[in-house]
Amino acid sequence: FQGSQAKSPLEMIVQNRQLDIIMHPVIQKLIEVKWKLFGRKYVALMLTLNLILILSWTALGIASSLPRTEEVPYKFPEDCWRIVLIIIALGLTLYQILEEFKEIYQAKKRMKRWKEWRKKELEKDLKYCHPMWPEEKEYLQKGIEDLHKVNSGYFRDFWNIFDWIVYFLLLAVSVTHIADVTIQNNTAIHTNHVRIFAVTIIFLWLRLMKHARAIRLLGPFIVMLEKIMVDVVKFLFLYGEFYIPYACAFWIIFGGKVANMASVDQMLFVIFRITLVDDYGFSDMYNTDAVMAYILCGTFLGISSILCINLLIALLADTFQRVYDNATANAAMQQASTLLQIEDGLGKKQRSKYNKHFQDDCSPLTLFYDDDLTVNQEDELKKVTIQIKEEIDELIEMVRKNKVRQQLADMPDRKAHVGEPKPSPKKTNHKTVARTEAQQLKILTMLPMLIASQEEQRETLIQITNKLLALEKFILESDKSP
Repeated sequence: FQGSQAKSPLEMIVQNRQLDIIMHPVIQKLIEVKWKLFGRKYVALMLTLNLILILSWTALGIASSLPRTEEVPYKFPEDCWRIVLIIIALGLTLYQILEEFKEIYQAKKRMKRWKEWRKKELEKDLKYCHPMWPEEKEYLQKGIEDLHKVNSGYFRDFWNIFDWIVYFLLLAVSVTHIADVTIQNNTAIHTNHVRIFAVTIIFLWLRLMKHARAIRLLGPFIVMLEKIMVDVVKFLFLYGEFYIPYACAFWIIFGGKVANMASVDQMLFVIFRITLVDDYGFSDMYNTDAVMAYILCGTFLGISSILCINLLIALLADTFQRVYDNATANAAMQQASTLLQIEDGLGKKQRSKYNKHFQDDCSPLTLFYDDDLTVNQEDELKKVTIQIKEEIDELIEMVRKNKVRQQLADMPDRKAHVGEPKPSPKKTNHKTVARTEAQQLKILTMLPMLIASQEEQRETLIQITNKLLALEKFILESDKSP
């Protein structure tokens, strides 16, 4: 796609979240090659920088909460380390904000070029529309009109929005800190600064998942958290349908009359504690109005604790199962999304270098092949197991045939014996002896066949035993190998 504004197959797969196509071996190999070329280096660098940024701001937040022994906010040379941490934290923050502006500019520029290219392609197709099929012309004209509605996909990524939330919180921390240093002996400003800092540190640590999602071991769990947030929003809507009217009812009956419901915020938190089956002061409500205490507490406890909480657990379990079933595909999707962002930020020299590598070395891709190294142990284990099963089935069939053959051989003697009249004990001595001798001769003739059959069965059992021992040895070696 060099020299063209058309979107690459990988970009279309990520844009439309095609989990089945991304698991194709060719696409998987493309992701693997790109990850080795430039993906893991960039991800390792960004994880390192973000970890330094997070630790710097965390250390500053903990230091800001410490009580001041002097009137001045900084005392030198004891507080020199705080100045160093502030310089590092602000420097890394400004660098990442500049990178965000650069990404926004590149996304708009790339979208503009694509819209111009797409419009030219559609206008070129308009020349070949036949009057007999006016719907083709209408379709192309509608496509040209829809191009004006297409915008840059920068803010469609949740993590980009989350980045700006963190940056605004860091800006609020910086502004409140400057105000705290400038206006001394103001407890309210210092308290608000510490509060904002505490909230910012939580969001700052959560932001680390943006770059950790490219690691395949962590990607599915980060996707799981994103999906869970959607389920929590759904649950909050249902929970609010019960929470708001019950809050009004509790305030009407017990507002200002019970110690833990003296204000609205206390009352709201007490109702939330009912959902968690926590201590919510039922005895005080009972002393105020016993009937309404039973009615309101009992019904809200059943609806919120039993119905709503179990519904939330079911939603989260369903989301976990859906994401976990496609864990490999979700991990590959997160890795591909990160690779596309890295690729968009590459310079012209780096891009041409990697394009040349794909054109010269990956079209086609040459790989070393060795039977001893490329045999999958799981496939080999399946083959051995299937072979043993087939041989056991053959052995069982052979034993069954021998039994049937022996029964068929015995059937004529039984029929002849049944059809003969019962002789008297005095006149059948010679016949009994002759029949006994005939049976002995028949047994002697069948004995070699039975011995040969037993020998064959014994050899087959020995072979199966040897194969089972080899299979056990193979499984033990595969368990010991890393």
